[in-house]
Amino acid sequence: MITFALITDGTSELASGPKDNMELSQLIMNKIVPKVSKDDMEKRTLKSEEMEIHYKKSGKYIYFCVASQDHKKRVCWAFIDDLESTFSAVTKKNDISSNRKIIKQKVDKYNDENVDKITQINNKLDSVKDTMVDNIDKILDRGEKLDNLYETTYQLQETSKDFEKGSRKLKNRMLIKVIVIGVIICVIATGVVIIAVLAGCGFPSFSRCGGSSSK
Repeated sequence: MITFALITDGTSELASGPKDNMELSQLIMNKIVPKVSKDDMEKRTLKSEEMEIHYKKSGKYIYFCVASQDHKKRVCWAFIDDLESTFSAVTKKNDISSNRKIIKQKVDKYNDENVDKITQINNKLDSVKDTMVDNIDKILDRGEKLDNLYETTYQLQETSKDFEKGSRKLKNRMLIKVIVIGVIICVIATGVVIIAVLAGCGFPSFSRCGGSSSK
């Protein structure tokens, strides 16, 4: 996040904030400003273990932005450009109170993550990605259910085939039994007829059926 900002004409501090920080103000005014190029334009980033100091010299004014190392540099430079644009329109450059209000407003604005267009796009992409992943999970889950349905249908088909085979075998067995029983009945009936004929003819002499008689 942006923790401190300062505007100077190279000689005097015109404003700093959003809160007073004497240590940073002295560091910038006494150590950094004297080393800034005399050219009309210069942009540079100074790094330490805990923070980064970005500054831009534009004409006679120098704009400083102190931020944590993890804060996006493009946001820091956008902050400086916006601060310069607003300050350039100010008529009373030495109005420290008004200048501080400008700094506080800009710091609050650029510490809001939604101010960064790329961050907004990334957040939207993350949201779209999460939605897509959720939809893919639903599709995969639906696919698993379809697979289960297909497997169940296949098992029913196999069971139906097994039942059909079993029914055919049972039908064949019953048919064989009917044939065997029919044959047995035919044999028995034939035997009964033969016995009845023999008995009617007076077996064994067959005297009733025109057999020989004794003299």
